[in-house]
Amino acid sequence: MTGQNTGALSLSGDVAVLHPSGEFDMANEQELSIAIHHAVISGHRLVVVDFGEVTFIDASVIRMLLHSLRLAESRGCVLNLVNVTALPELILRALQIGPPIWDDPSPG
Repeated sequence: MTGQNTGALSLSGDVAVLHPSGEFDMANEQELSIAIHHAVISGHRLVVVDFGEVTFIDASVIRMLLHSLRLAESRGCVLNLVNVTALPELILRALQIGPPIWDDPSPG
């Protein structure tokens, strides 16, 4: 896929916020994985991944996110996806992926 960017990393105390953008699939998910893992192993208690500008993800990204969640939990860190929209939202819903990694804001 094209147009991916792991985005800016905002740090505030124990909180790290990643702002990836574009499309992520098996060809480039490792870039996002490295950014998330770095934030987790750096000792942050909360790592937020703002998916507001992510337009596409595939199964390799889902697998990476679930692996990242296990890593975060093992280190006493909370990993959270926010602002999930469009196709990534449909994929997460179809796979019934929710808490603790993503709190689906839709009712029911």
